[in-house]
Amino acid sequence: MTNTPGELSPVRNSTLLIAFAVLYFLMMMQGYAFYFDASPNNDVAMLWPASGLIIGALLVTPYRMWPWILLVASLGDQVVTVIKQPEALQVGPFFIFIHLLEAVLGAVLVKRICGGTPKLSKLTDVLVLISMGALVATFVTALLGAAVMVLVLGESSFVGIFQVWWFSDCLGVLVIAPVILAFKEVPAWKFGYRRLAGVELTALWLGVLFCLYHVFGTRTLDSHFILDDPYVLFPFTLWAILRFNARTLTLLVFIIALSVVYSTDAGLGPFIAPDHHTSQQTILALQAFLVILVFSSLILLSVNQEYRYAIGKLTEKEAHWRTLIDTLPDMVWLKDPDGVYITYNRCFAENFNLDGKELVGRTNSLLVEKGRLDPELSDALSAGDKRVVSSGTPFVSVNEIESARSGQVEFMETTKVPMRLPDGELVGVLGVGRNITEQRKLSQDLREHRDHLDELVAKRTTQLAEAMEKVEDANKAKSAFLANMSHEIRTPMNAVVGLTHLLQRMDPTPEQSSHLSKIDISAGHLLSIIDDILDLSKIEAGKLALEQENFNLQTTFDHVLSVFAEQAEAKGLTMKAYTGNTPTWLKGDQTRLRQALFNYVGNAIKFTEKGSIRLYAKTIDAKDNRVQVLFDVQDTGIGIEPEKLGGLFDMFVQADTSTTRKHGGSGLGLEITKRLAHLMGGEAGAESEPGQGSNFWFSAWFERGLDIGGTAPTYAIEDAEAQLLEKYGGSRILLVEDNIINLEVAKALLEGAGLVVDTAQDGEQAVAMVRQNAYQLVLMDVQMPIMDGLEATRLIRAQAGTGPNGADIPILAMTANVFKKDRQTCREAGMNDFVAKPVDPRNLFSKIIQWI
Repeated sequence: MTNTPGELSPVRNSTLLIAFAVLYFLMMMQGYAFYFDASPNNDVAMLWPASGLIIGALLVTPYRMWPWILLVASLGDQVVTVIKQPEALQVGPFFIFIHLLEAVLGAVLVKRICGGTPKLSKLTDVLVLISMGALVATFVTALLGAAVMVLVLGESSFVGIFQVWWFSDCLGVLVIAPVILAFKEVPAWKFGYRRLAGVELTALWLGVLFCLYHVFGTRTLDSHFILDDPYVLFPFTLWAILRFNARTLTLLVFIIALSVVYSTDAGLGPFIAPDHHTSQQTILALQAFLVILVFSSLILLSVNQEYRYAIGKLTEKEAHWRTLIDTLPDMVWLKDPDGVYITYNRCFAENFNLDGKELVGRTNSLLVEKGRLDPELSDALSAGDKRVVSSGTPFVSVNEIESARSGQVEFMETTKVPMRLPDGELVGVLGVGRNITEQRKLSQDLREHRDHLDELVAKRTTQLAEAMEKVEDANKAKSAFLANMSHEIRTPMNAVVGLTHLLQRMDPTPEQSSHLSKIDISAGHLLSIIDDILDLSKIEAGKLALEQENFNLQTTFDHVLSVFAEQAEAKGLTMKAYTGNTPTWLKGDQTRLRQALFNYVGNAIKFTEKGSIRLYAKTIDAKDNRVQVLFDVQDTGIGIEPEKLGGLFDMFVQADTSTTRKHGGSGLGLEITKRLAHLMGGEAGAESEPGQGSNFWFSAWFERGLDIGGTAPTYAIEDAEAQLLEKYGGSRILLVEDNIINLEVAKALLEGAGLVVDTAQDGEQAVAMVRQNAYQLVLMDVQMPIMDGLEATRLIRAQAGTGPNGADIPILAMTANVFKKDRQTCREAGMNDFVAKPVDPRNLFSKIIQWI
């Protein structure tokens, strides 16, 4: 069984209780011995040691031990009463109650006021012990005891019994309790204390024993009292106070008190009556001596120990202060107003090659005598000291001083300030000297360097301008390269997508249909990679601007689910969307929101073989007219290992490289989603558990949108061509395209939808044909030889009304350039809308239906 710190074991507690019981029994017996032998006519004792023992025991033990101590004490009282005074058994319980009341009252008062066990090293605790534990508690019980003896036992002198009872119990507390406290207490002070040799301790005890024997062991008085001789013991108690600790003093007082009581009881010493017996007067004289002895000893002990503690603390603080200034790399010194050194640190001593404190109490003249300070510099330094003393303000100077450490002349920046006490009295001048040789050298180097600063600044400015020009050229080249690559890749892809669509309509064999489907999927995959690279490039260049338009969130979710409905159905997956507490109408970039959701939902379908996919929206914050929405896509797919989640949103990173081979993907979708979320003021992340599915989320800020009513016109992907054939069959349109293959493919697609198609291979031909023929719509390529589509559109708009076509003829740009600035250029030229290459037939048909 273990005990908490400070808690005694049950065995130790039992041992201490037994020891207390034995000591209490012996002290009670001794008290009764004093009671019968010392004062047979007064029926009281000179000293009642048991009262001090029980109060001391209560003071040093926790409250949970008090019942056991009080029980042992009450049993001891009863046993001693039976042995020593059986005729008083009828009032025994009253005296037991009085003894216990005295102990509890004294201990409670002392512990409550002191906040725990009192310390002999604290003057306030000692005064509380004397006043509350010794005087007040015993005063109360003395009143009760004297009343019992007078009322019950028939004693006649209430005042006499009360006085001697009070003094005897009070002395018992003051003599015995401090011994217990001293052995319980760890000395409160440590600094300035040294353990004395056994010789001095032996001399102390021999002197005390000699005086006790001389004053109280052999001498008797026949007719009068001599009160001077007992006080010869006081120098020994003072010796113990000054040179020893509390344990030595309390033991010394205990021995003196018992010796005095025993000798007086035996008819020896100065406190005896002429008949060699004690009386009330002799008892009061003895008790007065002991009170003075104990009071003075305890108070002087606490004052001395507090003084030693304070001295120790001051010594410690001085050591800390000395360590602090000696650790400083600068010279520090203190002079009195007359220029005499009071102290200085190690750096100062080393700089002037001083031995210890040889300069303390001397002036700069000693340094001049030893050749360590130039006389003129000494006079200048002294003048600076006088200036600080007279003006009362700091003074800073720079001097050249030859250092004894380096043997070289060093520049010293000296700061001198007046040092004053809190009351304003001037102590002296505090000086701090800092070696600024290196700083001076650096300043000189800086001055030399500053002479060429303008030249360096001009040179660096030119270099910076050239570097910025190169960076701008690189950005322009990068943008041009991306635009050109987009055009060069999308143009042939246009033929691939269009021919695939045409071949799929020619009743291919099952094997051919399978091959065509794979070509279509591969083309779509390649286009998605191209789109991702272009989007990422625009984000990195800071050229991706977010649109601000009102949109219906539920409609957006429906659109996302409809795009992936065919893929989900093919795998047997269920998809649902929930808008939760999010406003139906929001204002922001709906296109980029859809793009982020496409990335998440596409990945969820890609990596989920069975189960479901859920799309959630939830408002997580709101400020003024803005809301922060959390979008969450949850799937029941294969999941991701925890260690791979950290880099999942990095560029070109996938959870498993094998997924690229199995499911495809460039590793850009999640990176783009994260960057789009950041652009919209949010964050992106994911949680996943292998085999249990994944949860991909991102947040974004939107304004609260306005209900603009209805939604944008949409057309079913499957029946766009059928609607065009049914409603607009025979409509005449102009197709302008310089690439022969793309021209043929587009013409075949349009004619298959029932349209009458005229073709032109450059802008000049297109302008001429529009001037001569009536068309319901023009499909205009942008990049063409001879005249591009932009110039051709401007001329068509300029000649509006001169031919069969009006100014409002729809012109749709067919372009592989998908950057925002390219589209803006098309709008400025007069084009109405765009059909991105490679042309998706269904998207093409929908656009024509919208504008024809």
